[in-house]
Amino acid sequence: MQYSVDLFTVEEVARAFQAIKISPKAAELLHALASAPDRAMSRIELARSIGSESVNSCHTTYGVFCRNLAYELNPEYKKVNGDWVMFMNWGPGRWTAPVADDPDTWVFVMRDTLALALDKIGFAPLQTLSAEAIDWIAARHPDEFTNVEEVSIDPLSEIEAAAESLRELSATDREATIMARIGQGVFRERVVERWDAKCSVTGSEFLPALVASHIKPWIDCSNQHRLSAANGLLLLGTLDKLFDNGYISFTDDGAMLIHSTVPESEYNVLGISTKMRLRKVPSEILPFLQLHRDEVFAGEGE
Repeated sequence: MQYSVDLFTVEEVARAFQAIKISPKAAELLHALASAPDRAMSRIELARSIGSESVNSCHTTYGVFCRNLAYELNPEYKKVNGDWVMFMNWGPGRWTAPVADDPDTWVFVMRDTLALALDKIGFAPLQTLSAEAIDWIAARHPDEFTNVEEVSIDPLSEIEAAAESLRELSATDREATIMARIGQGVFRERVVERWDAKCSVTGSEFLPALVASHIKPWIDCSNQHRLSAANGLLLLGTLDKLFDNGYISFTDDGAMLIHSTVPESEYNVLGISTKMRLRKVPSEILPFLQLHRDEVFAGEGE
């Protein structure tokens, strides 16, 4: 179709996503698809991700989300009778053979821009596409397919900048280190375990909304520290973004610091307070917190 989420920037899609209401079932479906290998699921697999065997009901729930996001991106789309599920996804047939309990030959593959936006706001870590998936989709959508690795986003730029140090690692360690930068793999697993699968500040246990955040920025780390749980906090998406950009930090006893450039009128909206603190302060993270305060958190008067 001539309308696609890929016509918008990652930032525009991220803002639109945060502006609309999403039902719990739609959020489950969206997270399941974004987190699946190759961001690909059959209609039956998608339905089963929410404990249903009703493909039509699942399709309707997901379609309402896709339509609402499209309308938020461009109100003019309300005049269009579009296939909104395909606005957000590619729809090739399977590139692997159907299995006995899932004979569906159709799969949804989440488009790059939506996947990048969900990663940006901490809803679901980015799943890049395999060479097989890329070839299959590109053959069926030659006029609109763009490999996600060609899209310019900060994590991938930093990985490229660190290429020389990454070459020093074995292939296995190199993959783990790169995955750590985009919030996946061993680093996330270690940080989730270190923080008992709860937000380091709020205690939220809703893992889809939690981001494994490096305390010392990934680009400045040794390869060892890029994978170390001692260099990680598990934060809700908004807190992660504020922490990553130096608008909040934490003292050695865990108290939250808020930079003076953040208006107090925004505290409630952002979900922050000077009364908030880390739930615990393992001694191993103290050097990293000190570095974050000194080098990332913009001090008072700057």
